[in-house]
Amino acid sequence: RRQETAGRRRKRGENNGGEQQQNKERMAAATIILIFFLLLAAFAPTLIGAVETPSSSTSSHSSARYNGCSEIFVGAGWAGVYSFYRRIIDDERRAARACLFEQSWRVGGRTYSVRVNHTEFVQDIGSYRFSPDMHLPGDLIMKDLQLPTECYQESCPSAKDDFPPPFIFNYTAPLRRIVDPRTNLPGGYATAMHRMIEIAKGLGARVFTQTPLTKLEVSKSNAAISSVEFEDLNSGEREQIVRPDILILNLPRNKLFEVKGVEESLTRPVVDTLKCIVFDSPTDMFSHPLQTTGDTTMTKAYLYYKDAFWHTALNKTVGAWPPDNHFLARPTKEGVRFNIRWHDGPVACSAKQSCDGLLETYYSISNETFYSSLSPSPDEPLGSIWDTDGSASVEKLTRAHAGLMDTLAPLLSQKDIDRTSLHLPSGLVVGVWQRPTLSSPLGKGYTAPTKVLYEPTMSGPPDQACGVPGLSDASYRNTALQPWGNKVPIFLVNNDWVCMNVRSFYGDWAEDSLLMAERAMLVLGMKKPPWLDTSYYNLKVVPLVSEEPMGLMTTPKSVQYVPSSVLWMVSGLFLIGCMIHRHVQRIRISKDYTSLP
Repeated sequence: RRQETAGRRRKRGENNGGEQQQNKERMAAATIILIFFLLLAAFAPTLIGAVETPSSSTSSHSSARYNGCSEIFVGAGWAGVYSFYRRIIDDERRAARACLFEQSWRVGGRTYSVRVNHTEFVQDIGSYRFSPDMHLPGDLIMKDLQLPTECYQESCPSAKDDFPPPFIFNYTAPLRRIVDPRTNLPGGYATAMHRMIEIAKGLGARVFTQTPLTKLEVSKSNAAISSVEFEDLNSGEREQIVRPDILILNLPRNKLFEVKGVEESLTRPVVDTLKCIVFDSPTDMFSHPLQTTGDTTMTKAYLYYKDAFWHTALNKTVGAWPPDNHFLARPTKEGVRFNIRWHDGPVACSAKQSCDGLLETYYSISNETFYSSLSPSPDEPLGSIWDTDGSASVEKLTRAHAGLMDTLAPLLSQKDIDRTSLHLPSGLVVGVWQRPTLSSPLGKGYTAPTKVLYEPTMSGPPDQACGVPGLSDASYRNTALQPWGNKVPIFLVNNDWVCMNVRSFYGDWAEDSLLMAERAMLVLGMKKPPWLDTSYYNLKVVPLVSEEPMGLMTTPKSVQYVPSSVLWMVSGLFLIGCMIHRHVQRIRISKDYTSLP
């Protein structure tokens, strides 16, 4: 009995030990399975975000209207249109996925070519000329697009003559403007942009006007553009494009920060950098400093005369009046300011020397309101009045004419011309470009360019002028080009984004915008266009891009490589799966052994 009892006890102990071992193995397997699912839950978003890269053909959109738009260009000014055009001409297959969006009804941005009512003239009330030494836009206009041009002044003087000392102008080739071959009159600076858009649309690209960018979402974890949202101003509908490949923003300072999500997605130092505006005015450069604070505008004004008396009576076709300061406008007792350039506005003469034309009477920055009040709103720079508009317009034209006669009194006296013999102007055309104010520190609507133009002894170097530690000309340039970092394919291209010593400043030109655009093309892995001067490209583009090219568009979406971190995660999960399989097998074997006779 004692032996039988001992045997039964041994057997019960063996059975209990086997069950305990099986329980341990089951617990180990359950623990590993739990760890597996916890890891899967933790890394799933990263895994999905890294592997799922929508191609241009599969990007989801809320509307078929924007279906296929994966290369997005915002702002139909010089840099926006040029980037749009460059990407397509570099590879015509991009045309189907390239989309250009513009807030206003027109193309041009700060270039505003106006067909003047009741005349055959086109007048630029914004940017308007270039030097061929500025190979951007010079080579683009003259070599690539092959548009006809003429000298800005008929004598074709050196471009340096337009910028008297102490201004430093690095170009000598005579300034030029685009002409209409049908009339041999100025054709408008926007002609080049219209031509680029015509070519791009002919290849299948799309352009949407009155469709501003309203919202931007950037994925910080995946360094990608999550979505962009546009509003159709005609219908009021807002439509979204998800995960576009690239985003080129030709936006000035104020328009950039009007986009919802921009400021929230940038770091504080970047926001402070991009919001910084400085315009130092050393007295040795500006003997009569421009009024750049308060409620000021940069305005151009042209009086239209059916008798262009400055040609026919004064014989003034080139130069300025008063001749001693090109940009300082002088007031008259009528309360109207004048600084005249004889050669700027278009003039047409018949065989009988009967001429009509537009005379540039004002181009400056100030707080004057006679001209600037003609702009209907900050969102519309163009303003005009005509003698057919009613008594108020006639009164204003009469007042402008009287002020002009006062300004020209010495010249009229020299020529023994009776001012009463000169007829009143028929019209007045203005371009009014807003500037920052205390209530709108970045400006409203269409602004004149705002830059960081510092003098080290006044505002200090960039870090002091902007209050951003470590900021320099170079770091400003890199930050402005890619504010979200060099891994996110978003680029700023606009001539607001310039930081330099004011002593090297020589005005606002389309060149600044186009150089930023070409640097963005280089970062995207594109080569120099064949028509662009090599020395200029190697001087102004290549050394000013600090990072290695992103090469984002060099690998087709269908064969994009998976990051090595993702491969390590997948490998780890596979090994865990193998361990689970092994333990399950051991449990099954253990069960088989305990059931043997």
